[in-house]
Amino acid sequence: MEPRPMMDRLEAVFSIVPKAHAIADIGTDHGYLAVELINRQRAEYVIAGDVHKGPLESARSGFLMRDIVDAGPEPLEFYVLQPQNGQKELRQYMVQKGYVIVLEIIVEDAGKLYTAFLAVRNDCVEAYTGMTEYVDIYQSLPEDSLLWSVGALLEQDRPPLWMKYIEYLIYQRQCVLDDMTEKLNHTDKYQDLEQEVNFLRNLLENK
Repeated sequence: MEPRPMMDRLEAVFSIVPKAHAIADIGTDHGYLAVELINRQRAEYVIAGDVHKGPLESARSGFLMRDIVDAGPEPLEFYVLQPQNGQKELRQYMVQKGYVIVLEIIVEDAGKLYTAFLAVRNDCVEAYTGMTEYVDIYQSLPEDSLLWSVGALLEQDRPPLWMKYIEYLIYQRQCVLDDMTEKLNHTDKYQDLEQEVNFLRNLLENK
């Protein structure tokens, strides 16, 4: 079967999925990625799974990606993850579980920016990167660093969408600051957001 084009976000995810005998596509939605993983010979078998979204979303009680990883029967060789939120917690969790984040990407789809990353189990890094010695930037990153949320590899590589991505993160935080009343100006939350905005602006200035 001829390869079929997918939306940009899925094409970007596909691009960082290593070739494997079997791959699980969790949160598959319509199953386009699962089909193309087989169609383009990236995998021989694909397990596709999702949850019914209506009542789950309205109740605001979905599953965190880290919970799905934790509930798995065994630590897989690699995970390609595209979190919509909680990026800091997910990256830290994967590192704590013995995985190395070896690749991060940014993609724009329908006017929205998405990030995804490839996390490889420690003992499989050489097989998937071809490097006998790999410097794991996250191992030396302080736990409170904003780069856990932003993406330390993205900051290091600065891909074409980097500036637009950082400007968007600044915009998000600035909107929250602007909506906070004067009484909240001296709260820890306000000061934390101000520090994050300053940190992100410094990233833009240090090109």
